[in-house]
Amino acid sequence: MTPEENHRPESFAWLAKRSNIVWLALIFFLILSAASFFLIYGHYRDAREQAFREDRKSAKLISLILEAYLNDIQSTLEAYASRPLLLEAARKKDAAAAKQHLFSLNRISPGMDNLLIADRKGTIWIIWPDRPDVLGKNFAWRDWYRGVTRKKTPYVGEAVLRVTGEKDTAIHIAAPIFDEKGEIIGILLNTQRAVEIGRILQRAQLEEGLSISVTDRNGTLIYSSRHAYAKALVLYPFFDAVKKTTGAELSTVAVPDPTEQGKARHISHTILPDSGLHVFVGRDQRSLWSSVWPHAMQMITISTLLFLCMIMLLLYIRNRTLAQSALERLQKEKEISAGWSRFSELFNQLKSGVAIYRAIDGGKDFEILELNAAARRITNVEQNVKGKSVLEVYPGLANHNLLTIFQNVWRTGEPDEHPTFLYQDNRQAFWADNYVFKLPSGEVVSVFNDVTARKLAADKISRQTRLLSAINRLFAETLKSKDSEAVARTCLTIAQDITDSVFGFIGELGPEGLFNTTAISNPGWNACNPSHADTFASIRNMTVRGIWGQVILKERSFIVNHPETFPERVGLPEGHPPLTSFLGVPLKDEGKIIGMIALANRPGGYTGEQREDLEELAVSLAEALRRNKAEEEVTKMNWELEKRVAKRTEDLAAKTAELERINRVFVDRELKMRELKARIAELEK
Repeated sequence: MTPEENHRPESFAWLAKRSNIVWLALIFFLILSAASFFLIYGHYRDAREQAFREDRKSAKLISLILEAYLNDIQSTLEAYASRPLLLEAARKKDAAAAKQHLFSLNRISPGMDNLLIADRKGTIWIIWPDRPDVLGKNFAWRDWYRGVTRKKTPYVGEAVLRVTGEKDTAIHIAAPIFDEKGEIIGILLNTQRAVEIGRILQRAQLEEGLSISVTDRNGTLIYSSRHAYAKALVLYPFFDAVKKTTGAELSTVAVPDPTEQGKARHISHTILPDSGLHVFVGRDQRSLWSSVWPHAMQMITISTLLFLCMIMLLLYIRNRTLAQSALERLQKEKEISAGWSRFSELFNQLKSGVAIYRAIDGGKDFEILELNAAARRITNVEQNVKGKSVLEVYPGLANHNLLTIFQNVWRTGEPDEHPTFLYQDNRQAFWADNYVFKLPSGEVVSVFNDVTARKLAADKISRQTRLLSAINRLFAETLKSKDSEAVARTCLTIAQDITDSVFGFIGELGPEGLFNTTAISNPGWNACNPSHADTFASIRNMTVRGIWGQVILKERSFIVNHPETFPERVGLPEGHPPLTSFLGVPLKDEGKIIGMIALANRPGGYTGEQREDLEELAVSLAEALRRNKAEEEVTKMNWELEKRVAKRTEDLAAKTAELERINRVFVDRELKMRELKARIAELEK
């Protein structure tokens, strides 16, 4: 039985039997015949107690309605708080993603018209609908924050006066958001207006002189049919008196009513244990006497009429009990139906795949109970898999430890995650990650997502990054090296790294069409037995043939993963390492074959990915070799030019020296002539 059924009053259940009614009628007839006055007093006492019981029933019924209403809100908040996508949004404080969840929650439960999410410190970082004046404010001093962080369960806070919107009375209903370690990383909060609670309670029809009031754990009014409560925080005037008088969960006490000149007012009181709310049903003295006097007068005048009235009262109580029981059953059936409908809709609308399993054979295998639409779409299975073994429907799980995780979760009850893995069988292959947990009923639930596109995109980006890094490294070597062989050796090392090849070589075609090896990896070079000089001679001026020769002869890339069966195979030199796989890509310059890159012995063989990467690298190598050769030509031309300039400089220096010698001879002769003329002039004088 549920807690509501355990606490439901059963005072009149025995009146449902007709035989009990007959026996009571006989007893009442005898008693009325013997002492009508005693029955008048007894009727008054019974009527009063009956009224109090009805009041307590009403209080209890209202508490059950409130409890069901609050539990529905709490369970909805708790369900949303446990959503993996909302958990991820709360962890990253992704306002856009979180707002989608709040919008969805508001659409499902329109009564939740003010939804917020606070971080673990109580600061509001998202609210629906948008209220910028609340964002960023810290409410760690509020009762709801202290309650959730203390109990780590959904919590109903004290009554407050809202600081935004209509600024009316409201209560906070909060649910913690836990991470995988069970730590609170946020709080999902619903500010429930008191007027919304009032709309539910106003449907209850009250007798004259009766009133209903609901308070929080401190006595602040959340609803009252007698006192104003909507726009201010008002303390229920009888809260302290009722609380001091009785400590029972369901009780009725009499307290003086100041508004009725101190006359007694009978208050029936109950407490909602989970939320701490108090329900009060008040009845004034007039309502008691108004129901007693007519019956008392009839019993005084004629016992028969009183007897008939008692019979009618008993029948009324019986019918009321039966109707109440039927109403409660109908309400529970509606709640169960509505809950199942919500669960079914949510289950099938999830974008993540959800599979529910039941352990069989002591946990050695698991039987499929339910698959939502996303799970069937991701795993490409039909509707009629219910009741089948998980290994029968998904045989590829036999190669993974996901089944072991199912067994551990089923045995321990602790949730677990399975990292991203590749599932494949004879029908399909996809990448997926899994979150596995156990339901209270014992079933194991697996929530998984198809991350194939994300995984392939990440692998492609990694390959492209690795290739670009290799090309940059090649061009860097080209800039600092003047030797084509050094550039080729660097390119060969890079090609082996990006393709995970064991060895390889790079070569160019000579003018006669013979192949000259420019670079060869150490494993291939060291494995050959001949001397270095013999080996060097053997890799120059080679005839184009064999497996590697097909790359040049057919001018396209070649992948050979089974060399032993290749038709053009010509064998291996003595001492050459075994050849298990081969990848060759031609080097082209302006559409003409100038050489090739060859790689070998990649574990598992080569695929189109390695071919594409090597073709990209081959283009860069051809460009680097062309640039290197151009630089070598420029260097050679510069050397020739410098040599000619030096020769011309020597010739000019020799001619200049001869001219200087001749000039000195003429100058000396001129000077001597001037001296001779001067002496002749002196002699003439």
